[in-house]
Amino acid sequence: MATRVNILLHVTVSEPLSLDSMALQVHPSSQKSTQTCGLMATTVSRLPNRWTLMRMGLKDTPTQEDWLVSMLPEGSKVSVDPLIIPTDYWKKMAKVLRSASHHLIPVKQNLVDKIWTDHPEHPCKPLLMLGVDYTGISWKQKVADIQLKMAERNIVWFVVTALDEIAWLFNLRGSDVEHNPVFFSYAIIGLETITLFTDGDCVNGPSVKEHLLFDLGLEAEYRIQDHPCCMPYTSICIAKAVKNSAESEGMRRAHIKDGVALCELFNWLEKEVPKGGVSEISAADKAEEYHRQQADFVDLSFPSISSMGHNTAVIHYVPVPEMNRSLSLDEVYLIYSGVQYKM
Repeated sequence: MATRVNILLHVTVSEPLSLDSMALQVHPSSQKSTQTCGLMATTVSRLPNRWTLMRMGLKDTPTQEDWLVSMLPEGSKVSVDPLIIPTDYWKKMAKVLRSASHHLIPVKQNLVDKIWTDHPEHPCKPLLMLGVDYTGISWKQKVADIQLKMAERNIVWFVVTALDEIAWLFNLRGSDVEHNPVFFSYAIIGLETITLFTDGDCVNGPSVKEHLLFDLGLEAEYRIQDHPCCMPYTSICIAKAVKNSAESEGMRRAHIKDGVALCELFNWLEKEVPKGGVSEISAADKAEEYHRQQADFVDLSFPSISSMGHNTAVIHYVPVPEMNRSLSLDEVYLIYSGVQYKM
């Protein structure tokens, strides 16, 4: 899924640090290190030799917070944009840094945003509405079920920030994030009120307004009260994980369609590869073509990983002209594709 935004950190005694969900880049004085997971290791490995690559998850690789403790002088301050870091990770990092006499503090303005003057505007693409024949239950019933669980736990307001949960809750799908069926939004569920925050242009269409039962004659005012409640998983996350019969049937149909497309692709490969002229790129394009022929096709889930021979060892490899190899009968060919169908 997805778009990743760097969180700038800086230490009062050193040069800036950079942290995101994939990598931690730290360079106090002459020390330059990058901590990353396997998905980014191939890209990061191309950095100049003065950088040290630390692969996350390996036994000998320290955690990000432990590495900071080992590198920083006593009493250092590490600042993070609190809007782009999970709460549990913030608490964990703060605890470890505090135990070593360091301090984790929030920045008021993301430093990347401050220097990124040509930042593109958030997209606002048309929304797709799903009826109960796809979802098995209306969004009104879903909200009612959530409100019932809120009442049982004495929760007055429930703020929803996960985009996939909002899309599921309101039976809406978007494409604001490439290859992901979500749209930029927030939602607040009260015991008697529902508020969906999104770009007005996304919901201006009459069909969307009808789907959401908009009453444009009312101007509601909602007051948010502070009623904290700690839950490891949201009620929406748990409800979304339990599929009803319509959703289960939709998943089965999607797998059948995907299987048909792949069978057609394999048949084409068996005929065309021996002739020569099939490349990683053309094979990926042909796979997308067969997928698009299936009913209710929406989009790819990600660019297809189409790789031949030694390229199959590259994590999340995507063929590009300068690395594009021809398919042959002498080496292994790997294709890893994902597709979204309306369901």
